[in-house]
Amino acid sequence: MSQKKMDAYKNAKKNKKQIEKKQKRNKILAWIGGILVTATLISGVAYLVYYTQQNASSSTSESTDATAQDVADILQESLGDDGSYTISTEPMEEAGTETESAE
Repeated sequence: MSQKKMDAYKNAKKNKKQIEKKQKRNKILAWIGGILVTATLISGVAYLVYYTQQNASSSTSESTDATAQDVADILQESLGDDGSYTISTEPMEEAGTETESAE
C-alpha cells in the first residue's frame, strides 16, 4: 500500500466512532425528513378531497333547495280555497305560446 492509503486507513480507523455517529445521525434525519414529506403529501391530498366534497355538497344542496322550492310553489298554486288540492285538466301554457299569439 502507498503511504497515502495507509494514512487514510489510519485516520478512518482512528475516527471510526465519529464517522459512525455522523452516518447514524444522517440516517435518522433522512427518515424524519421522509416521514414529514409523506405526512405533508397525505394531508394535502386529504384536504383536496375534503375541499372538493364541500364544493360538491354545497352545489347539490343549492340545486336541491331550488327544486324543493319549485315543487312547493306548484303545490301552493294547486291548493284550493278550502285547503284541498285541485287537479287542473287544462294543459300548462308554455313561454313560446305567448310570443306566437303576440305576433
